[in-house]
Amino acid sequence: MDTTGWKWFRLDTLFHIDAGHYYYPSEYSDGDTPYCSASAENNGIGKLIDVEPDFDGNQLIIGKIKCPTFYQDSPFCATSDVNVLTPKFKMTPYIALFIATIINRSEGYKWNYGRQCRVNDTKQIRIKLPVDTNGAPNYKWMERYIKETIIPKMPSRAKLIWGGNLIARKY
Repeated sequence: MDTTGWKWFRLDTLFHIDAGHYYYPSEYSDGDTPYCSASAENNGIGKLIDVEPDFDGNQLIIGKIKCPTFYQDSPFCATSDVNVLTPKFKMTPYIALFIATIINRSEGYKWNYGRQCRVNDTKQIRIKLPVDTNGAPNYKWMERYIKETIIPKMPSRAKLIWGGNLIARKY
């Protein structure tokens, strides 16, 4: 992919960035609210708890170690080991997947247990994105690229998950 005409953007120009909130195990039981943790698996969801969600859906989460980045489509809670990115623009699941992939590919090697990516670090992360004629991020291009180029190449199971859970929803 030719990224020659793309530009760099700091995450804090695209998102409001907050830390998650730690809940002691005595504060919750099993429930229905996703509790996002620093896990690099299961879309970052460590367990389901019975606490009212702290965050709305349609947000990205970034773990502080290796920066695993995931899209959360529904309301959730997040541990203090996760930074939550609330978009300052109209984000769709496709745009979220595009941006999460950019972050996953560019940041993972920079962060570890001794050098965790905290809120202020996350704000300063720069990612390179396609731009429109005004020099703003070209969200339409990102969405079209995911829909037309990436999703058709996904394994059948991934297509079912995206088709059943996200693509049919309207944002």
